[in-house]
Amino acid sequence: MPTIQEAIAFHQLGKAAEAEAAYEEILRERPHHAAALRLFGVLLMNTARYARAAEVLVKAVAANPDDIAAQANLATSLQGAGRYTEALAACDGLLARQPDHAEALLRRADALLALRRFDDAAAAYERYVTVVPNNPSAYISLATALSGAKKIDACLARYAQAIALDPANATAYNNRANELHRLGRFAEAFDDARRAVSARGDFKEAHANVGRSALKLRQFEVARTAFERALSLAPQDGAQHRNLAVTLHYLGDTSTALAHFDEALRLNATDAQSRVGRAICLLSIGETARGLEDFEARKQLPEPLGVLVTPRPELQPGEPIAGRKLLVHAEQGLGDTIQLMRYIPALEAMGANVTLSLTDILHALARTVSPTVTITNRPYEVDFDVHCAMFSLPRVFGDVAVRPPYLHADPVRVAAWRKRIGQSGFRIGVSWHSKKEYESGRSFPLARLQGIAALPGVRLISLQMFDGLDQLHTLPDGMVVEDLGADFDAGHQAFLDTAAVMDSLDLVIACDSAVAHLAGALARPCWLAQVHIADWRWGLRGTTSALYPTLRQFRQPRHEDWESVFAEMEPALRAHLATLA
Repeated sequence: MPTIQEAIAFHQLGKAAEAEAAYEEILRERPHHAAALRLFGVLLMNTARYARAAEVLVKAVAANPDDIAAQANLATSLQGAGRYTEALAACDGLLARQPDHAEALLRRADALLALRRFDDAAAAYERYVTVVPNNPSAYISLATALSGAKKIDACLARYAQAIALDPANATAYNNRANELHRLGRFAEAFDDARRAVSARGDFKEAHANVGRSALKLRQFEVARTAFERALSLAPQDGAQHRNLAVTLHYLGDTSTALAHFDEALRLNATDAQSRVGRAICLLSIGETARGLEDFEARKQLPEPLGVLVTPRPELQPGEPIAGRKLLVHAEQGLGDTIQLMRYIPALEAMGANVTLSLTDILHALARTVSPTVTITNRPYEVDFDVHCAMFSLPRVFGDVAVRPPYLHADPVRVAAWRKRIGQSGFRIGVSWHSKKEYESGRSFPLARLQGIAALPGVRLISLQMFDGLDQLHTLPDGMVVEDLGADFDAGHQAFLDTAAVMDSLDLVIACDSAVAHLAGALARPCWLAQVHIADWRWGLRGTTSALYPTLRQFRQPRHEDWESVFAEMEPALRAHLATLA
C-alpha cells in the first residue's frame, strides 16, 4: 500500500492518475484517513468532478471536524456541483468558527448569487471585500449582485473599483458595457466594449457588445466588423449570425442578411429573435406570405408581442368568422394600431361581431372606424369565441382591409380648429420627432425645414407632441413654426385634435411616426421624411406607399443624410405651389 507521502508526491508532481490511485488504495485500507480524504477531495475538485469531491469531503470533515481547510473545500465542491443551498450551509458553519475566513466569505457570496438572492449576495460580497480589498474579481461579482438587486449606480461604482484595481480587466469592462447598454448609454457602452476587446482580443462577447452598441449608434460598418469578428471566434454561435444579419439588413444587403438568419435558425430552430428578424427582411422585399408566417414568432420573444393568455382559441387562416364573436387585440405602438384598424370594417363585413381591445387613449379615434365595433381596454373581461392579435390579421385574412380613409375627424373639432387656424397661406402640419423608444434614427431636426418655411405663403404648424418640443425654442433666425397651444390634444384621448387639424391643412410633413400613419389613415396628403433603410412596412425603395395612397416618401440616399431629403423636398414643394398659383 502506498504511503500518504507517496500519494502527496504524485499529487504535487501533477501525476493526477497515480495520485488518485494512491489515495483510493489508502482509503480502501483506512476509509477514515482524514488527510487522504481531504487531499483526494481536492484532487477531484481540481479535475472538476465536484459531485464526487463533495462526497469525499463530507467524509473528510466527519473524520476531522476541526479541519478548516476541508470545510472550505467542501463548500467549494458543493458550489461546483450546483448544490448552492448546501454550500451556503457549509460556509455558515465554517464562518461560525472563523468569521473572517476569506474563502468561506467568498463562497458564501457566490452561493447567494447563484441562488439569485441578490441583496444578500451583495451584502456578502461587501463583507468579503472588507477582508480582501484587492480582489478585482470579487468587485465584479459584487457589481453583478448589485445589478440583480437593481442598484445600478452602486453596480457601476463597483465595476469602476474593479477596473481601478486591474485596468486591463476585460470582464469588468464588458460587464459594465452591458449595464450601460441597458441604461441606453450607448456611447459609453461602446467605449467600454472596445476597451474589453483591447484587453483581450479573443473575447467574443466583447466584440458582440461593440457591435450591439455600434448598431444603436447607427455606426453600421463598425457593427458589421465587430459581429464578423465575434462570428470568426464562434462560427457556430447562432446569436452572432443573427446580429450580423440585422446589421447587414441596415446596410441594405438583404440577401446576405437572409442567409445569416437562415444559418442562425439552422443552428437554433427555436430562436424567435432570428425568425422575427428574418420576417422583417422578407417583408421589406415584398415576400409577404413567408414574412408574415415568420412574424408569428414575435409571440415567442423574450418580451412577447401579440400574446393573449386565454383558453379560447386563436384564429387561424381559413377559419370562418361569420356569426362569431371575434376579439382583435392591439399589441404594439400607436402607429401600428392606426395602420391595422383598416381591417375592422372588413371583418364586420365578413359577418364577425368584432370587439377591438386597445389602449384607452385611442378609443375615441378608433370609434370612427366603425359605428358598430365594440371597444375595450380590458380584453380578459370580454365575451368572445376566438381572438386575433392585430399584426396577425394580414396573415389570417390577407389583403381584405378597406382603403383609406378609414378613420375620420370629428366635424365639431374640425370646425373649431379651422376657425382658429384660418384659411390663409399654404398650411403644412409638421411632426419631426418619433417616440423615443421607437426612434432608430427616424427623427429629423426641425431646423431642416428652414428652407420650406421660407417659401412664399408657407405656414408651418406644429403637430408635435412630447418628445422634440424643445426644438421649437431653438429655431434659426427668421424661421417660424406655429404652436397650436396648450389645449392641443390635451385630453385623455390621443389624436382627436390632430385629426381635426389635419382636415384644415394642405399638407403634412412627418418623420416615420404615428402622425404619418394618422395622415395616411385619414387620406390626407402627407410627405414622409424617410430614413435610408426604412421600417419594413414602407419597403426599401420607391416614393409611394402601398398602405396610404396619399403619402409620398422622400428617402435618405445614405444613412443620416437628411440634407438630401429636404434638398429634394423643397423644390418638389416649390413645383407644387406653382401649380396652385
